[in-house]
Amino acid sequence: MYSLLLFQLLKFKIMKALYVIVLFFGLVSNNNISQNTETIKAIFDFHDDGTFYFIDAVDENETYTFLKVDENVFKTYDLTDSKYEGKIFNITYRIETEKDDFEESYDVWIIIKLDMVK
Repeated sequence: MYSLLLFQLLKFKIMKALYVIVLFFGLVSNNNISQNTETIKAIFDFHDDGTFYFIDAVDENETYTFLKVDENVFKTYDLTDSKYEGKIFNITYRIETEKDDFEESYDVWIIIKLDMVK
């Protein structure tokens, strides 16, 4: 009888631990949804004070503003150099939500990959 009770208790603890593990990985994988990336083709217009401006390659009325650029992108394309202005790029980016000093949410577009179209 005592061994059966011990077995049931052990079984309960294992099931609880498995539940916590599954719940943890479920929450972590939901964070990856916000990490989805998109790719666009756009013309580099200019940069100003760390912000990078692009114009859609198809619809010139559509513009894109990127507040951040992955540091690896600058190893290939230093967008602070004016020689890239007017060049067409395939831009892979993600959008993250941040909060300002007043706890208001806003979207930050981040370039994570850049390929110049020849």
